Amino acid sequence: MVIGLIWGVWIGFALTCAGTYLGEALCFVGFKYFFQRKANEIETKSIWYACIARLMRHGGLGMCVCLSLALGPLSLSLPLIGRLVPSPRPELRL
Repeated sequence: MVIGLIWGVWIGFALTCAGTYLGEALCFVGFKYFFQRKANEIETKSIWYACIARLMRHGGLGMCVCLSLALGPLSLSLPLIGRLVPSPRPELRL
């Protein structure tokens, strides 16, 4: 709302959309390539995280899309999606 007051409605809307997209893309890349070990550790300790990860593994892309469009915050589902999507270059995994 503040960005709309400073830049105007349309430029503020565009900046908000771009910032949201960039932040979510960086979160996806971070969990895909840099936080695999930590995510595996959390999956073994948390039953909730393990259940959601299993659901997404067996549900495929459709389940990932449904979880992304759910009412919950995307910042909770994006690390799971980034971690479960297979890496095209395995040498980048830590």
